[in-house]
Amino acid sequence: MHCIFVHAQNQTYYISPEGSDANTGFSQGSAWQSVSKVNSIDFQPGDKILFKGQSTFSGSLQLVNTDRGTAENPIIISSYGTGKAIIDAGAANGVFAYNVGAVEIRNVAVRGNGAGNNNSSGLNFYMDQTTADLAHIVVDSVEASGFGKFGISIGSWGTTKGYHNVKILRSSAHDNGRAGITSYAEGSLYVHRNFYVGYCKAFRNTGRIEMTQTNTGSGIALSGIDGATIEFSEAYENGQYNGKVYGGPMGIWFYDVKNGVIQFCESHHNMAGKLADGGGFDLDGGCQNSVIQYCYSHENEGAGFAMLEYGSSNSFRNNTIRYNISQGDGRKNNEGGLAFWASDADHKIIDCQAYNNTIYTSNQNIISGTPAGFKVYDQHITGLKIRNNIFYATAGVNFTYCNTGFDTSQVLFQNNNYFSSSNTPRFIWASTPYYSLSAWKGASHGQETLGSLQLGTTIDPMLISAGTGGTINPAEGGDLTKLAAYKLQTVSPMINAGLSMRNLFNVEHGVRDFYNNQIALRPEANIGAHELRGSSVTFSGKVLLQGAYNPFTGTMNNTLNALGILKVNASAQPYNQEPFNYRGTELAGSHLFVSNPDIIDWVLIEIRTASNPLTVVARKAALLKQDGTIISSDSAATKITFEGIAPGSYYVSIRHRNHLGIRSAVLVDFSDGKGFYDFTQSGTACFQNLNYTATVQKGNVWLMRGGNANANSNVKFNGPANDQDRIQNVKMGGSISLVLSNQYSLEDINLDGKVKANGPGNDTDFLLNGILNGSTGSVYVEQL
Repeated sequence: MHCIFVHAQNQTYYISPEGSDANTGFSQGSAWQSVSKVNSIDFQPGDKILFKGQSTFSGSLQLVNTDRGTAENPIIISSYGTGKAIIDAGAANGVFAYNVGAVEIRNVAVRGNGAGNNNSSGLNFYMDQTTADLAHIVVDSVEASGFGKFGISIGSWGTTKGYHNVKILRSSAHDNGRAGITSYAEGSLYVHRNFYVGYCKAFRNTGRIEMTQTNTGSGIALSGIDGATIEFSEAYENGQYNGKVYGGPMGIWFYDVKNGVIQFCESHHNMAGKLADGGGFDLDGGCQNSVIQYCYSHENEGAGFAMLEYGSSNSFRNNTIRYNISQGDGRKNNEGGLAFWASDADHKIIDCQAYNNTIYTSNQNIISGTPAGFKVYDQHITGLKIRNNIFYATAGVNFTYCNTGFDTSQVLFQNNNYFSSSNTPRFIWASTPYYSLSAWKGASHGQETLGSLQLGTTIDPMLISAGTGGTINPAEGGDLTKLAAYKLQTVSPMINAGLSMRNLFNVEHGVRDFYNNQIALRPEANIGAHELRGSSVTFSGKVLLQGAYNPFTGTMNNTLNALGILKVNASAQPYNQEPFNYRGTELAGSHLFVSNPDIIDWVLIEIRTASNPLTVVARKAALLKQDGTIISSDSAATKITFEGIAPGSYYVSIRHRNHLGIRSAVLVDFSDGKGFYDFTQSGTACFQNLNYTATVQKGNVWLMRGGNANANSNVKFNGPANDQDRIQNVKMGGSISLVLSNQYSLEDINLDGKVKANGPGNDTDFLLNGILNGSTGSVYVEQL
């Protein structure tokens, strides 16, 4: 139980094995010694609790609702010095946060005494209070291992309230019992909001053989959420001791999640335990409007990619599996590369689809049963569409395994490629085998047709090197687009052989393929996960940002790079959020920032059609140098390549996270495949329907106008959603004396790595006087 301990907020406390609980804790020299001392204190907004790095502290760290952080000033638990501090919890929770929000746990390790001995969790955020939602949980660079329940767990029970704005970053959960990383809510409620899991690893979470009533041994399993994203994460070697017979673990999956996205992830060598599941990726019971895309599954005992409706009280509908690759999945229990199952007539799979996936099904390393490229378990399905997929099979495996027949209103196959490398195709339909595409089509009554068109092919898709994918490790910086084995050769018959999802079926297929080739608005489509293009263009250009521009040097400051902020906080492009919603995977290795110290920040380039400049056909994030030169994030080249864009004329727009976007005033000539545009040299270089609102002149050059701390379409000092309020009240909690350092944030409008509202170089003064020319009533509007 915490005692009452009154102190000012924003205090830093140190804990060291060499300290004493009789000390103040206010410095390293007067550090506390124990976890129990920390548990006795009620912490205030902005307090930091720092354990000595590479030291071990016994006990279970406890936070309760009298620990009062805020979203703007959370309570932070971390390490100081070198390395991670270790909290050795024994048989208890590593950190137990009960009915507490506004907490950040960073750069620590929590350890239990083994999954077979411990019956708790590493980080356990739990709420049952009914008065309010709890916001702002951040887990960053945490290692959680040796716990009988979960490595990292965020859940609620007995309440309709939930956690909002949760981030789990760069963390690992391994050698735990029930799962690595998880969330849950009572029943089938979507009480949580806005969860993000990125760059995480979950491995060797083995399951619990004695637990037979629920599946155990998953890697990352999220539920109870409206708005969830898992990306750049990896799950492997989970599930070995799952004890449930008719249900099992998965590597990475959702259940009872709506508006969820799983993308850019790898899941491999996961196990079923007893008799079921053990697959790579899954959208499970109660999922709605969710998608698995750009992911790689391989060598799992269960399905590569699955939709499984266990019987949730939420309907399962409008879910999508697209542009993924499966290699050698389904090694046990007759599983499939793609698999679908719904429990009964009251719990169906409704209006879902799987398109443009590449599924390689192999006879290697089979444990039991016969794998299939596609498997459906029962009839409780309606409106499932399977289109434009490559099913590549080696000898002795099945293209399809269906224990019942389906009419086309239940399951519809259209324009898939079925290639047998051994020339021994086999389709199981209503438990009957068919040994050719034509025989299966004859028995399946309308499959692989579109009106009078006969669809489906059995020709070699001409993949680069099927079956040799290997392991990529995206959580450690591995680039899934380097998975060359499943690219199409340039003479592949799959190129331009696909059905257009948009034009024929009004399906918005996303903006890219597995390999980050842009596919927006292209009328043709390929079959499989690779939208190989025969044409591309390059763009070179210059642009200057007002926030970083120094009129005395004629260049932009490189402070974000010089302080290491870009390397640490922006190694990946930052435009994957509103209002940009760009899903590109551009990364800049730390060596790029070191070898190019004049890089200042990221920009987003958009290519727009000549007929309608509001229509974007391609986008790419790139880096900006001090002199305004735009360079690529992978090689620092001054030519940015856009695949799948034919030579011609296009408008080009440049956007920045806290500046107003601009567009070329005229069409840029790409007729020879190369385009160049300088946005800095003239006031007429940018489109203007409101005189010079998105640009500003400094001397002889023109700049993108800064100050857009809200990342919306305007800059202003007063009125609803104004930028001054975002800086001073939202970011800084109303404090004019607070200085936030080492910032990569929208509110840092002068790009100096700090956010402050008072004193030299403060952001509110720069907003009012440097950008708005002293006018509190001026409003400058973006012009794209």
